[in-house]
Amino acid sequence: MHEDVEQYFEVGRAVVLHIKNIQAAEGRVRTYIRGWQRGAYLLLDIPAPSHSGAALRVGAECSLRFLAEGNACGCDSEIQALGSGANFSYVRVNWPQAVSCVRVRKHERINLHTLCTVRMDNGDDFEGELVDLSAGGCKILVPSPMLRHEHLLVHFELPDGSVIENIEVDVCASGRTSDGAWIGCEYHDPEESVLYDIEFFVATTLARLRADRHGANHVLIMEPDPKQVNELRLSLTDAGYEVTLAPGAVDGFFWLRLSRPAILLADANQETISGADVCKIVRSTRQFKNLPVIIYGGDAQAERDARGAGADMYFASTRDTKPIIAAVKNAVASAHAVPQT
Repeated sequence: MHEDVEQYFEVGRAVVLHIKNIQAAEGRVRTYIRGWQRGAYLLLDIPAPSHSGAALRVGAECSLRFLAEGNACGCDSEIQALGSGANFSYVRVNWPQAVSCVRVRKHERINLHTLCTVRMDNGDDFEGELVDLSAGGCKILVPSPMLRHEHLLVHFELPDGSVIENIEVDVCASGRTSDGAWIGCEYHDPEESVLYDIEFFVATTLARLRADRHGANHVLIMEPDPKQVNELRLSLTDAGYEVTLAPGAVDGFFWLRLSRPAILLADANQETISGADVCKIVRSTRQFKNLPVIIYGGDAQAERDARGAGADMYFASTRDTKPIIAAVKNAVASAHAVPQT
């Protein structure tokens, strides 16, 4: 999967490093990708003055999140080493095996109810309530209406622990409510790292909400050529299933972790990883070891590899959809009859 992953690791790209099992504010470090060695490690720039180093230790589990090509991306890793170069301090982390991605929709909003502090140009502060948020702006409940183009500073904390400190916004709309008013705001030239926090939270929240709606009838298909499974997708939909089509391993493993589908179908011939290897990863992951997996496509060797990797069933192709639909129904029913661990 290295070729599938390395495209996201552009040198100089801003990332946020989260140290797991550490309080959110203390376990977050803003940094940049300084370099990498394929399959071995990522080297992140950690300027000494920006972090005490208390949460950084060799062996600590961590995650990285960043924006790349219009996607909010994240991956899990572990700290390999800490050190200093001629002009910077660095942290070296293990090469991630998969990157989770979701498209950022700039004007799609999520409902949010969190207190915020609003500061006006004259220095006056007052409390408000942030009620929705997008990658481009927000809506805030305030004591009284405000003029359009009013310039404000807003401070709030997101549910994931990200602290948005004094982001500049411009009022673009305002109206009255039964007990006060609301203002619609657009971000005004936000810092890149702050925008990363907001966009990542919005994008992943939207994806999670969409995934939650799928419920127990969610079928995930990992297929690099969507045309090959179009008839199967339509047949599954007609049978009452919600279908997510992931065009590659990166998107596939993202949806696997995010939505916990009822069953996974994977083409034996992925672009950067075989269907058998997909199955091996799934079977080696505790929360997915009992997930039904169907592999399709390929030759006799692909079938042997799929069954050896623990696939529940193998089909030579998806042209005949009826036996696949029947297999999906049986596998999902059997999985729900067995307590998950």
